[in-house]
Amino acid sequence: MPPVTGMPRAVNNGGIDPLDSTSSEQWRSRLETIFAAFLQSNTEYDQLRVISADVGGMELVRVDRVDGKIEVVSQNHLQSKGKSDYFSASSTLSAGQIYMSRISLNREFGKLDFPYRPMLRLSLPIFDDNGTRFGFLIVNINAQQLFNSLENIPEYPNVLIMTDSEGYFLITPDGDYKYSRDLSPEHKWGTIFNTTDGTVLLRIKSKSSSGRGYRKWISLGPPYGARKLYSRYRNESAYQCLRILIFGDSYYAHCVELL
Repeated sequence: MPPVTGMPRAVNNGGIDPLDSTSSEQWRSRLETIFAAFLQSNTEYDQLRVISADVGGMELVRVDRVDGKIEVVSQNHLQSKGKSDYFSASSTLSAGQIYMSRISLNREFGKLDFPYRPMLRLSLPIFDDNGTRFGFLIVNINAQQLFNSLENIPEYPNVLIMTDSEGYFLITPDGDYKYSRDLSPEHKWGTIFNTTDGTVLLRIKSKSSSGRGYRKWISLGPPYGARKLYSRYRNESAYQCLRILIFGDSYYAHCVELL
């Protein structure tokens, strides 16, 4: 963890760190420099922040990656994140614990950021010298690089569908229902593919190499156990479901064979 403990010492002592007489602004500048250097060297990270533990959850230090460039966010553009899921979850962390969020689209000032950026957020608590919670170090990891690598794994005629542990779609073959947690929360694996007997029915439309249209149906037992894949041209084929652990959270990559 970067040397973030100097900031609470300075804030709690009238703006001056009694350890080395560094001001709060100097500590802020130091952290901005450290954060910028880290983002420059680690392209999968999009953002580093220090957020106050106060009810409003105000950002105190923030450095972003914007269009490939590293930008230090000025104080008048810092935001309150007190209503975010990761702020609420981080508020109960003990020293040494780490909170890992689900993957969701980035939001700025309460609105979805565009182009869409799927983010995984890590949070570490910051305590002052008296053990009082001061704030959190928040790290935003852009999951798009991970998604790109996964999408390239299946070879034609296979496609990939990826869901989170609650069934919200992250990757789909034609983009339908992609990022459904944020864009269309009514669309989940269970709500789209459920049948009356509790199994899951998946229908995929595409074209064969000859240009003929076809459909396939996949019958799956809950939650994602493979049974059979039926086709107009083949009676039975293979279906694979890969459980992926990303920092301890479960995601499901469904590899479906197409004709």
